[in-house]
Amino acid sequence: MSKADISCKMLLEWFKGALRTEKRLPSPMPKKRITTYWEIKQDDWYAYGWNKATMRVAPSNRSISQMMFCYDLLWTLDDEDDRKLLLCRAANIPWKQITYRLGKHRSTLDKRLSIVLLDLVETIRTNKRYRQTLQKLLTTTVS
Repeated sequence: MSKADISCKMLLEWFKGALRTEKRLPSPMPKKRITTYWEIKQDDWYAYGWNKATMRVAPSNRSISQMMFCYDLLWTLDDEDDRKLLLCRAANIPWKQITYRLGKHRSTLDKRLSIVLLDLVETIRTNKRYRQTLQKLLTTTVS
């Protein structure tokens, strides 16, 4: 295995990480004010524990690059059901819900997921641009 190779299991983990990274990104639409009343600061310090403590950790540059690589790779799949299947499994959606959405049996979908992941690995191996991007992602160190 060279530095630019990736297994199916690792590729699925990268898609899971891509979905986690997408959740950590800020909203693309800015929040708008819907009233003309003055702003009341909703601070947890004054709420005495009534609100949940919220903390958003910004994703690293490497995780954003991996997310963009995964989504770019996702569009190489021709069938929309394959894309849905891959993203549903990456989001840890239960098999029963996926079978309802796609209308196929679980074992059929599991085999199809394996085929889709193998197709993506083969796409990486044959396409020079994807291979170079993967090699950059695998060789960069996190500081």
